[in-house]
This record gives sequence, C-alpha cells and structure tokens, in this order.
Amino acid sequence: MELAEVSFYGIEVFGTKAKFYVWVKSPSVDLNGKRPLDILSCSYGKELVIDLIGRIEHGIFA
Repeated sequence: MELAEVSFYGIEVFGTKAKFYVWVKSPSVDLNGKRPLDILSCSYGKELVIDLIGRIEHGIFA
C-alpha cells in the first residue's frame, strides 16, 4: 500500500510512469547518492521520498 502511495504521487508530479521510474531508479544528491528505490523498504524511507517528490513538485531543489 505504501509503495502505491509513492508511485501515484510520483507519477502525478512527474507526469508519466516512465519519467517517474527513471527518477526513482537514479541516484539522488538529496539522499546522499542513494536511489529513492533503495530506501523505500521502510516507512522512514517512504516519507523521505514523498518529501523529496513534494519539494520537486514545488520547485524546491536544495
């Protein structure tokens, strides 16, 4: 259920599944070089990824 929440939100923000999947599989400076996909295994990681997607949605990149 939690992964579905992240996926729906990510696809909404990125516009397509393909763009979201590329992003979720790419290393992120905001996550110390980890891929968002790598930290989704726990609730804390899910919250970090949702927060990061929200910052991207609102144009806050730093």
